Amino acid sequence: QNKRLLIFVDYAETRRDDLLALFAACGDQRVGKQIRIVLLSRFDGEWRQNLLSKTQATWVRVEGHLREIPISPLTLDQTERHAIAVEARDIFAGAMRDGAKPVEIGDLSEDHFQAVLYVLIAAFHASRGLVISAREELLDELIIRETRMWTEHERVSAYNLQASDMEPAGAMLTLLGQTKLSELADLLFMFPEKSQRPNITKALADFLSASDDKKRAPEDMIGGLAPDIVGERIVARSVQRDPAFLDDALSQNLSEDQLVNAMAILGRAAIDAPELLDRIEHTLGQQFERLALPTMIAAINSNAEFGGLLTKLMAENPDPDIAASLSQHIPNQTLSLREFAVDVTLIMRTHLQALITADPSEGLSAEFARVSNNLSNRLDDLGRPEEALEAIKEAEAIYRELATAQPDTFHPDLAMSLNNLSGSLGNLGRQEEALAAVEESMSIYRDLAAARPDAFLPDLAMSLNNLSNHLDA
Repeated sequence: QNKRLLIFVDYAETRRDDLLALFAACGDQRVGKQIRIVLLSRFDGEWRQNLLSKTQATWVRVEGHLREIPISPLTLDQTERHAIAVEARDIFAGAMRDGAKPVEIGDLSEDHFQAVLYVLIAAFHASRGLVISAREELLDELIIRETRMWTEHERVSAYNLQASDMEPAGAMLTLLGQTKLSELADLLFMFPEKSQRPNITKALADFLSASDDKKRAPEDMIGGLAPDIVGERIVARSVQRDPAFLDDALSQNLSEDQLVNAMAILGRAAIDAPELLDRIEHTLGQQFERLALPTMIAAINSNAEFGGLLTKLMAENPDPDIAASLSQHIPNQTLSLREFAVDVTLIMRTHLQALITADPSEGLSAEFARVSNNLSNRLDDLGRPEEALEAIKEAEAIYRELATAQPDTFHPDLAMSLNNLSGSLGNLGRQEEALAAVEESMSIYRDLAAARPDAFLPDLAMSLNNLSNHLDA
């Protein structure tokens, strides 16, 4: 009782399921425990709004509602950057003791030095006698040094591997994320001699963990390169150098979690290296059915440009089965996927229209009305109100016909479509028609709520609120 709990969650944009579970657990705590959760992320996309919308209902059980307190990115002014760099350079130089002569810290005015990690990397190079300021050069020099250390490591050098072998291996480790040691050997496709892969894998794992003496078990986990910006840069270098790398990497027998991690890494890497998008588009096009969902997640969590890739490729391959599967995972409110959402829904609707022509069954008609209603919402989100109105009018007409034959089954759908119709009419300034539609919706919901209050009172309240808005308009 009366305890305070502070929880930090790093890379929050990629950990939605973990966060939902955490929020649910915190929501079950009794009044008196003060909980503050700090979410740290690399990407300020729509993941945050989607997460909050899914968790508000959980947190209203706690005294005080869930409150969002935005924290600005941490930035450093020129004086702070230089002071940190000088101190870090001297610490690095003292720790290395290899005869390298430190030099003065170079220019730290470029924007990437607002992040302290780049300041520290520049300081490390200065301790080695190098003055580097450009972002890519800072990371590339670090990667060159790292790969040289890999190839010279006593357990790795026995295989006569070159830096050209090790960079794609490091890129693959980064794309995979946390992976069991026992599974990794089969995924390192860049080593053609499969019999060598288990030994190479173990040597890499020992080196990356700085633990030569530890006996590693097959179930031990190995992760990607750290810090993350180095891992992302080595992925970018591997994709840029070898046109086949990404196709080969993502065609391996990867789990769903590994594919999601890989697309998140590629999304972040492409922010700093937008030239990667062409290569990502090619690979996505080759494996669209398999990679589309992880790419959707990455569009929300790490790079909104992926939404455009999905839209383009979906238009080139309008498969209704793929569209129906993906539609289930598109958030109701989305910016990065809003055009994609419209195209996916249109593909489903066109396919249903063809089926109904051959078989005008009640089930297909109801599904067509549902998809048309969703299409109307998606078109509204995209700023196409006239098309949105046509779609919802078609949905309402179908539901009205179905409700005439089976009122108990379809009256709720008719009320819902009338409520949405009123919104579309209101968006176009047709207030009298909008008022008539919402009044009819309210009347149906009133009858439904009288019979089943637990199920329909919230809908009645919503329609009354919409009625009030139209009366005020």
